[in-house]
Amino acid sequence: MLDSPVVRNPCSATRFACATVDGAMLLLAAFATSIGAEAAGVRPASPLWTGAFAVVVIALMGSRGLYSPAFRLRAIDDVRKIASATSFAAMSLLALAAVVGAGKAPVDEVVRLWAFATAYVAAGRIALYWSRVQARRAGEGLRPTLIIGVWAVIAIADAE
Repeated sequence: MLDSPVVRNPCSATRFACATVDGAMLLLAAFATSIGAEAAGVRPASPLWTGAFAVVVIALMGSRGLYSPAFRLRAIDDVRKIASATSFAAMSLLALAAVVGAGKAPVDEVVRLWAFATAYVAAGRIALYWSRVQARRAGEGLRPTLIIGVWAVIAIADAE
């Protein structure tokens, strides 16, 4: 029996890792928002607004290409996209609250949630990218590559 490594699709693993980290960070942001609101003596965010915010953020991040595999990990570019996605999600929910006539209460909730979510999701992405860079440096997750025509290149290099 041949011992061969299990070959997984790196694209789906990347999407899963990013979506999992983003979802966990949004959950932590919601939890921190609720604890911070209770400590400050203000009303915590409602689960409806929190859930809607998370769904809109994940959808916007997906539409901005944050769940597609990248050859290079560029954290600063992704932090910019994360900030724009969370900002647009917050503005969308505030506009929806104005249309529905929910009053001033959702404004405080959404702004607090936006601030925590932006910081937490960006920090989660940076931590994920840092761990991926460390893994790549250690040789993990790399796939062997066959270079066709390498002998011609070596022959030219040897001739010089």
